[in-house]
Amino acid sequence: MRKIGIAAGGEMAARISEALGKRGFETVFSVGAAREFPKLPDCLGAEAAVFFLPDGPEGEHVAAAVATCPLPAVIAASRGAPNSAAVYEGVRAGAFGAAEIDPFGDGGFDELAWKLSLAADARSAFSGFGERKISGAVPIAAIGASTGGPGVLAEILSSLPSDFAGACAIVQHMDSEFSESLADWLAKRSAIPVEMAADSDVPKAGRAYVSRADADLFMSPSGAFGYRDSGGDPFCPSIDFFFKSLAGYGRPGCAVLLTGMGGDGAAGMLALRGAGWRTIAQDEATSAVYGMPKLAAETGAAAEILGADKIGPRLASMFGALRG
Repeated sequence: MRKIGIAAGGEMAARISEALGKRGFETVFSVGAAREFPKLPDCLGAEAAVFFLPDGPEGEHVAAAVATCPLPAVIAASRGAPNSAAVYEGVRAGAFGAAEIDPFGDGGFDELAWKLSLAADARSAFSGFGERKISGAVPIAAIGASTGGPGVLAEILSSLPSDFAGACAIVQHMDSEFSESLADWLAKRSAIPVEMAADSDVPKAGRAYVSRADADLFMSPSGAFGYRDSGGDPFCPSIDFFFKSLAGYGRPGCAVLLTGMGGDGAAGMLALRGAGWRTIAQDEATSAVYGMPKLAAETGAAAEILGADKIGPRLASMFGALRG
């Protein structure tokens, strides 16, 4: 069973613990209110935390507690309660998402359990790589895309400055024979040079790298690109695998999840947000298929939701500040 901590009043803590216990979670500690959580000397092996958002002034403490919580946190709010602003502040403070639950029934607990699992997975993602302090490492703009992605990628790359301070690393779901063609096509539309990401290449600022489509791209402990066999995964190259490999990179950048079906990339983005990265998901209005970015938004993996025409300028502004 996965271990969790709960911040909620007595009866509500017992209710949440019971409901999540039926879904594979063991409560190893609970505190009566969110503001008591930072006082705990340790987390007793917990992998994630649930913060129940009560009505009234006590709810104002949740965002502050989330911000200081050493565990990935998910907010649980009563269905229909007038506390949407407090939920937003909690997610803004670093919670990995929120779920509305029925305090008197069983509704909403499947969603809460799912988001807790994603948050716990994000905490441990690629722990084998560990944190790396790589001399001269450039910040990375890691971009994942699927159906409808090439056009958006071209729009993003065309809006970057020629002296872009980071390196773009692109993982686009596609058939293996088209990856080099995609790199060539993007290069004709990009403001920065575009090339295939080769095994052992070290990313350089002001360049964009496109993953091969017949294997999964990752960032090695030395700060160089590498590949692994996809193992027959239908979503290849894997966006999740690449994002998770960046979690210990040592220099946070920005992860971007664009249009596409399915859910590839959302869990990896959660890992990166937990590691201090900026995160952006494309909005529904400009997505050809609102699947991957939708999941990133719903789970709290994406801190910003932007239209296709806004992502490039946002990256330019974000990475431009790093030159100062």
